[in-house]
Amino acid sequence: MPDAPSSDPPRLNDSEPKDRAMNDGASKDGAPDVGAPPNGDRSGASADRSGASADRSGAGPDLARRHFFRAFADQIVHTAATVAGVAGELQRTSAEAASVILRGDVDQARRGAAPRDMDNPPAGAPAGFRTAFRWDDRRLILIDQRQLPNELVEVTCESPGDVVRAIRDMVVRGAPAMGQVAAIGLALAADQLRDAGPGIRRATLSGTVTALRNARPTAINVRWALDRCMAAIAAAGELSEDGARIAEVVRLEAEAIIAEAAADHERLATLALADLPVPADRRLELLTHCNTGPLACGQFGTALGVVQAAVHAGRDVHVFVDETRPYLQGARITAWELGQAGVPHTIIADAAAGWVFATRGVDAVLVGADRIAANGDTANKIGTYPLAVLAQRHGVPLYVCAPTSSVDLATPDGSLIPIEQRVRSELTTIRGVVIAPPESQALNPGFDVTPAELIGAIVTEEGVLRPPFGPGLVRAVEAAAARRRPVAADV
Repeated sequence: MPDAPSSDPPRLNDSEPKDRAMNDGASKDGAPDVGAPPNGDRSGASADRSGASADRSGAGPDLARRHFFRAFADQIVHTAATVAGVAGELQRTSAEAASVILRGDVDQARRGAAPRDMDNPPAGAPAGFRTAFRWDDRRLILIDQRQLPNELVEVTCESPGDVVRAIRDMVVRGAPAMGQVAAIGLALAADQLRDAGPGIRRATLSGTVTALRNARPTAINVRWALDRCMAAIAAAGELSEDGARIAEVVRLEAEAIIAEAAADHERLATLALADLPVPADRRLELLTHCNTGPLACGQFGTALGVVQAAVHAGRDVHVFVDETRPYLQGARITAWELGQAGVPHTIIADAAAGWVFATRGVDAVLVGADRIAANGDTANKIGTYPLAVLAQRHGVPLYVCAPTSSVDLATPDGSLIPIEQRVRSELTTIRGVVIAPPESQALNPGFDVTPAELIGAIVTEEGVLRPPFGPGLVRAVEAAAARRRPVAADV
């Protein structure tokens, strides 16, 4: 059996598959207490967010990491999401929380000492749990996720065209984060059109929406966010002579989208955690694909947010991380985020998932979604479909963890979801090194579609949904929409 990473004191579980309890009887009610073990006995203690991890061993940087999770979840989600200027506040607070990891000094953070300047990080290898972007009204500053984990490089976008290129070229990636960034891109456009005539402004904003939508066509969150912004403009009067008011409306709508994402992803993570099994005598074994943490989702994370919530609740967790060829989002980004947060994890080749299911045992598979069709068919990063087939073969439940902004009720099933075809070089080169004969053709779909019948549950901020998914998805989308307040009324 392979050794666990040297930085991870707990070893991989040695039990044989027959001794590993599978999640055949996980809770199906989405209750807020910690999920039941497979036999249906819900005797596991509920998640204690105030001090469940206090009994766990460790000090120094490990303690700092656990306190970081508390600071991140409590301060950002429960405080920053309720104040004015929420986008900037979320970014500021997350930067301060991340500095706890960088220093490994909880006491200094508690004393209120000035944190390291995360707005101007030093050059070189990155460290710390980072959000995907910062926004100061006139500029959008993105972490260049193509460079991770080797370097922390930031890209500044000052125009909507810059944002389109950043989304298309995968400077920023992850459907929820792309939706938030697209909203900011439209806000930049509206700000630059303050003095334009109503007709020119409307036409330019419409063209900007088209360009942003087409940058990455599979991710429905981009269209969802832009539709919200355009609806806010329409409510304010799209042909209004007051360009400054239109710009303010778009800015507020973008900030609302960002704030809601932070709160919604935490709700989602809490619900999913409550549905997972509670092994009686060992740690929880999870497997994830691609990247679904803060870098992909904006502030909190979806599938990886469940892991974040588990650590926050004091759960003992180990994560198998699919490398996620060809872009290696799992090996490069998910493993980096988990490592910075001190979460035990092991990178595996995508093709090794079946072997891991058969010989190591996995309690649940957690994945995100770029688009969920009305029947529950789910488009996600390429490789999710075969992973779902293997999971079902081995009796391991697959959870799709995604906000309602990823649900596309207008698309009846997965056969109608557009699948983005990426460039050949992403498949035939790794970091500039050619790994395939130049004369070989390459087929490089960015996503595949997992049929609904292979999905054990879809977890949104509105609840844990079970098959058949159609009615539940409709109710979830309606419930989420009912909780939103139009921002145009505030301007």
